[in-house]
Amino acid sequence: MSNAEQLRSDSLKARLEAIRSIAAESVPDASSLLAAALADRDRRVCEASLKALSDRGDEDAIKALILALSDGRDWLRDAIDAALETIDADWARTMTA
Repeated sequence: MSNAEQLRSDSLKARLEAIRSIAAESVPDASSLLAAALADRDRRVCEASLKALSDRGDEDAIKALILALSDGRDWLRDAIDAALETIDADWARTMTA
């Protein structure tokens, strides 16, 4: 089963495994697949997606996080804000080093 298929699975375990697998890959569409997982119905999958996106630290990941801010779920917006703050802090440390 492909990562994209796993993201649509009814199994929480399969969806989380897909996110772990996608995050470990360095393929151009990894950020897009992770961004799609932000819409997952389970909070744990959304949180795993956000962590994987912020860990990547690339522009596509940041764009995906910013776009997801339009989501109406308050807890998701808070998690996204925290992920963006972490990225900003990491960049600030990098720039001063």
